[in-house]
Amino acid sequence: MQFASSILNSSGYYSKLFLKFRKKHDSYLHSMKSTLPLIFAFLLSSIVSFAQNAAKSAIDAFAAKTGAVSTIDKATNSLSFLRFPRGGALNMAGNTTSDKALNFVKQNQGLFSAKWENDSYLFKETRKDNYGLEHVTIQQFFQGVPVYEGTMKFHFNLANEITSLNGNFILVDKLNTVASVSEEEAARIAIKIVTSQQPDPLPAPLKVYKSNLSVFQKGLVQGYKGPLHLVYEIEVRNAAGVREFLFIDAHTKLLVEQFTGTHAIDRKLYETSVSDANLKWQESDGTGGAVFSGLDQWQKSEVESSAHIYNLMKNTFGYTSYNGANASMITINNNPSISCPNANWNGTTANYCTGTATDDVVAHEWGHAYTEHTSGLIYAWQAGAMNEAYSDIWGETVDQINGYMDAGESNADPDAIALNAGELEKKPLLLMVQSETCGIQPVTAIPVKFPIPNIGAHLQTLAVCTQIRAF
Repeated sequence: MQFASSILNSSGYYSKLFLKFRKKHDSYLHSMKSTLPLIFAFLLSSIVSFAQNAAKSAIDAFAAKTGAVSTIDKATNSLSFLRFPRGGALNMAGNTTSDKALNFVKQNQGLFSAKWENDSYLFKETRKDNYGLEHVTIQQFFQGVPVYEGTMKFHFNLANEITSLNGNFILVDKLNTVASVSEEEAARIAIKIVTSQQPDPLPAPLKVYKSNLSVFQKGLVQGYKGPLHLVYEIEVRNAAGVREFLFIDAHTKLLVEQFTGTHAIDRKLYETSVSDANLKWQESDGTGGAVFSGLDQWQKSEVESSAHIYNLMKNTFGYTSYNGANASMITINNNPSISCPNANWNGTTANYCTGTATDDVVAHEWGHAYTEHTSGLIYAWQAGAMNEAYSDIWGETVDQINGYMDAGESNADPDAIALNAGELEKKPLLLMVQSETCGIQPVTAIPVKFPIPNIGAHLQTLAVCTQIRAF
């Protein structure tokens, strides 16, 4: 004890040696504290990179074995598209197409680099198109929480074989999926943010239309691989011009991302707002009576052009109204919530100003409604550009073939198809069967009328080297 005491209390050699050791020890600990996060980040990056490389090797091997064409999305570094060769569709075990889709994922886990103790896919929906072909959507979950846009869509031929699949698998390595923020608090934050973004007093109060907890990858829409967040996806709207989708972090309360959402047949036309007093026309009034005759040219176009897009989608794709369930198509003329001259779809109604409701513009805005209820493309970045492009295409398609409001247009077609009657008439389509890989073959023109009866069966019997073109 005396020896130890003499060392600690001495100002001699041993004391200096101890202090020198202590200084080096503290410096080492400080260095380790600053270096450990970098080491951890490097190890995590290496693990993720290894998983991605393993997935790419598995995809390449699968493609070489089956002849499939694959695409890896740069925002997820995961499989986003797979198309099997013509005549080489994949037959999977299963009693239903949904069973086959889920079995494909289970039997080809290497294509996704999923950790199946945390990751899972569950059946979401199935749809049969008017050609009899089935399309199955499955949803990705991480620890029981749905992954935003983590859907994979499988497409089948008439033999219920997989012809292609597309979608997103988002690699989630680690994330706390127990929210620290309540849904009610996140909703209040979202309302506050949207309120602060409005330049003028709102004509109607903002309300939360829906709220979902999900895993969200930042940069997925923009095309880069960003950080993962547990978020509340909250839709805020007032049915009077405001519709916003906000993603509020369920731990930090911060805004992670925000997208705007403002973009038998049953139609209603209102002037300035939806109320009984402002109802100017409804389906039961028809287009041959005094009520319709009393409308101005723009109101008439809002009524008739909406029928054009309705019948185009119904007769071509078997899709009734914008939601596929024959929803009422409600239009507001001179809606004060939009800045005239303009037009939009706000998630509830199509809205136009006097002078803007030409047939292509009406079809364009309803096109946004169809896109929302089919592909669900958000209105931002590449998805937003595709959303707008689809509406441009539908608007121009209607304008080209309806023979309506064509005065002064160089593309006016006196023999245009009569969409108003509910059937594509007068001008049958020609299906051009043209050789693609079998050398020079004569082109065969087959006159048909829409809807084409049993087209699925016709396509199945065509030679594998032909392609169908509509002119």
